[in-house]
Amino acid sequence: MAEIKNLDGELIRTTVSASLQGENFSFCNLKRADFRGGNLAGANFDHANCSGADFTDANLSGTVFAYAQLREAILCRANLCGADLERANLENADIEGALIDRKTRMFKLRTDGAKGGWVSK
Repeated sequence: MAEIKNLDGELIRTTVSASLQGENFSFCNLKRADFRGGNLAGANFDHANCSGADFTDANLSGTVFAYAQLREAILCRANLCGADLERANLENADIEGALIDRKTRMFKLRTDGAKGGWVSK
C-alpha cells in the first residue's frame, strides 16, 4: 500500500499497490499532492485535480493528464516523454527543465503564465 500526502504532510489518498506506476487517479482530487521523485510511469490522471501538486524529478513517461487541472503545479525536471497532456491546464505551473519528446501529446494545452521551459529529447 502506498500513501499519498499533500505538501503539508496530510494523508489525502492510499493505494492498494505499493507502486504508483500505472495507478488510476482519474477524477481524483490530488490538490497539492507530493509526488516528488516518484515513478508514476503510465499512471492515469485523466480529469484529476492536481493543482499545486509537486512532480519535481518524477517519472511521468506515458502518463495521461488529459483534461487534468495542473494549475500552479511543479513539474521541474519531470520526465513527460510520451505523456498525454491534451487539454490539460498548466496555468502558472513551473515546467523548468521538464523533458518532452515527439510522442508527448500537447493538443490545446493551456500554459498561460507557466514558468521555465520544456526540454526536448
